[in-house]
Amino acid sequence: MERTEQIEMYLEGQLQGADLSTFEQEMKQDAALQNEVAEYKELIQGIRIAGQHEFVHLVHTWEKNLAAADVLAEKGITDTQVSPDDSSNVMGSAGPKIVEMTSVKKESRFKMLYMLAAAACVFVLIGVGVVQFVGGNTDAQLFNQNFTHLQATFVERDDSSSYLTEAVDLYEKKQYAAANPKFDAFLAKDPNNIAASLYAGISHLAVGETGKAIPLFQKVIADQNENYTESAQWYLALSYLKNGDKNSAKALLEEIRNTPGHEKREAAKHLLRRLK
Repeated sequence: MERTEQIEMYLEGQLQGADLSTFEQEMKQDAALQNEVAEYKELIQGIRIAGQHEFVHLVHTWEKNLAAADVLAEKGITDTQVSPDDSSNVMGSAGPKIVEMTSVKKESRFKMLYMLAAAACVFVLIGVGVVQFVGGNTDAQLFNQNFTHLQATFVERDDSSSYLTEAVDLYEKKQYAAANPKFDAFLAKDPNNIAASLYAGISHLAVGETGKAIPLFQKVIADQNENYTESAQWYLALSYLKNGDKNSAKALLEEIRNTPGHEKREAAKHLLRRLK
């Protein structure tokens, strides 16, 4: 199996059992592979977002034109040219601006519906083929879609500890497998460093080490530091999702959703809709 195919299957949640364990173990030991997975994921998400925006805009435009055509047909106008000003009279002030709409006969309407259906089919095929993993709702797919790197903004690099400095440098390069032992060594000496605990948790989670990530996030949340608590809640929810513990993930996401001003409130709303 080629590396690209492996990465695609991993992001789609299709790697299972021994294959998944082997791949995640390779990620822990290979910083280049981690970067490749992250870059592939970002590329596909970019394609998905761009494609969705373009298609939605196209559908909305066609929907408005079809609605205007219905109104014109009801008024008995079958062969005319509608200017931008005329269209507002037909549809109201918020109506579509239809230019050079020379016919609203049935064949034109059918042609437009056919084009819409064809475009929908193309979009669906693209979603199934190139970006299949983005549209899925499995726990693994949802985790991969929602896990992102968090910049280590608040970490104060302790000159007396090369472990923390090296860990943060590797973390910011997304070389999580290399960063993890550095974070662990630092936290063994300073277990109450909340900032380091948060980013260590994210780093472990990035390579699938939820057993190490979860207690770190729980420690950060228990400390109630306003700089880190909300991020820790979000990544803890993702950790539960990664583990397949959907109930715990939902409970925490609902707490985030119900917290006014929470930095991840909208993201939690979106993820909860996908989990239903």
